[in-house]
Amino acid sequence: VMEGGSESGFFQVEETVYVKRLFKCHGQNNILLEPVECSVRSLDHRHVFLLDDGLNIMVWHGKHSKLTQQKKATLFAEKINKLERKNEADLVVITRFDPERNGEFFSKLDGYEGGELSIVYEECSPKDKEDNYSVPTPKLYEVHLGVGYLELPQIEITSLRPMVREMLRSQKVYLLDVYTDVFIWVGSHSDRLLRTAAARLGNELLKMIERPATAIVYTDFEGVESALLRSFFSNWDDVLAVDYTRAADKVIAPSATKEELKVDLTALFTKREPPFSPEECQEYSEQWNEELEKLNCFVMEGNNRYVPLPVEEQGHFYTENCYIVLCTYLVFITDFTDDLMEQYLAIKKKEGTKNEGAEATDENGEEGDPDEEEVTPVCKVFFWQGRDASKVCWPQFSLR
Repeated sequence: VMEGGSESGFFQVEETVYVKRLFKCHGQNNILLEPVECSVRSLDHRHVFLLDDGLNIMVWHGKHSKLTQQKKATLFAEKINKLERKNEADLVVITRFDPERNGEFFSKLDGYEGGELSIVYEECSPKDKEDNYSVPTPKLYEVHLGVGYLELPQIEITSLRPMVREMLRSQKVYLLDVYTDVFIWVGSHSDRLLRTAAARLGNELLKMIERPATAIVYTDFEGVESALLRSFFSNWDDVLAVDYTRAADKVIAPSATKEELKVDLTALFTKREPPFSPEECQEYSEQWNEELEKLNCFVMEGNNRYVPLPVEEQGHFYTENCYIVLCTYLVFITDFTDDLMEQYLAIKKKEGTKNEGAEATDENGEEGDPDEEEVTPVCKVFFWQGRDASKVCWPQFSLR
């Protein structure tokens, strides 16, 4: 109610009530959020934690957490602020170098009774905590009205047929069970009776099996889905695909109309992040190089040929030269992206190997799953061209 006014008996706007939740972040490429108890006892220095407290969103970095996980969790928090809070929430990123914000973060959790922050901070060490989280298998159901009864057929989801946004139809209502939570997706053209039935079925499904104490039922409407629901679907993002190899006047897809285009200008007005301290730079450098197995550097000489760069000169870049850096990483199969997994399985199939990491066929004709513990080398090539370098450097580069 505005100052000087009074509440109306016809239209009363209620303030949105948010449920305070604490999430533990898992994964590197595709980050997943595990709801945990909103307590200091849930913290673990091996992970990044996201505290969703309505208009206050906090991202807490454990001192042993990975850099990629920290960046992914911050990006996820920004999605929550944009999609669900209309950019009105205060987003705070907390590192171990910021004791003041650590105290503010601990004060919002249960089990914190004040005291020395350094002692509370060290109690979050993972020495007595097990990290046995496994990715839940989502189950998608369609709410269907039969003749005098309700039907709940399950939609088949496999590694070859993952969940995608196109599975959800506007005339239907769906239930998504991910064990830690239950989501109700309501189509914009769905029947009102279906919506009422889905609300009851969602609560019954939540109580049907034993779940964590933090499990709740979400209701998402088409077009305004939460970031948490979108994270369980493959490649669900509103970013417009752009082909940078085409001309500027043909970049926008021909099928996109003015109403379909979404322009996000928040990045233009976002404050710059403060520079990293030398300690943070050293820590990030060690994390990036943790999985690095081999590093080869090459530089172009006067005869337009690339030659190996001496070890003592690696790390120094000059504006008149061009460099090629070949990095070999040892990566777990579980950290592969979708595209990288397809390439890996294709290579394994071509080689005709029969190990668990290959796309082999068993006696029943089903495809085997890759071994989660298998480690395989992944090569990444970086090309660096100085601003004063010859223009023939890039055309001369070829990966053989």
